[in-house]
Amino acid sequence: MEGVEEANREGESDKRESQNSMSNALARIKIDELKEKSGSSSAVSQGRLTVLHNLLDSQISDTQFQRLIQGIWNATSDKKLKQDQVEALISWAKEDYFVDEVEVVLAVLNEQ
Repeated sequence: MEGVEEANREGESDKRESQNSMSNALARIKIDELKEKSGSSSAVSQGRLTVLHNLLDSQISDTQFQRLIQGIWNATSDKKLKQDQVEALISWAKEDYFVDEVEVVLAVLNEQ
């Protein structure tokens, strides 16, 4: 009976590692997508920043937001973001798994 329980634990561990690898791969894809928004377009309006913060404030902390924009675009504040970067964040924040994805993206950014 112990052998079966041990095999089950190993199987669960393998499944978690596989899910973590998949999550990390998806996070890297998201990071690459966001980095493509290089900020070559015009400065963002205060109205769009307000929309962004209204979406983010109920989902992630200000610290997480700061780490995100610093890690992806090396931006020290939201006022340094360009229109296309803010629009990408607004679009992402509307997705169902945004909070979970942010956590994995931040973990991957910390590894880099």
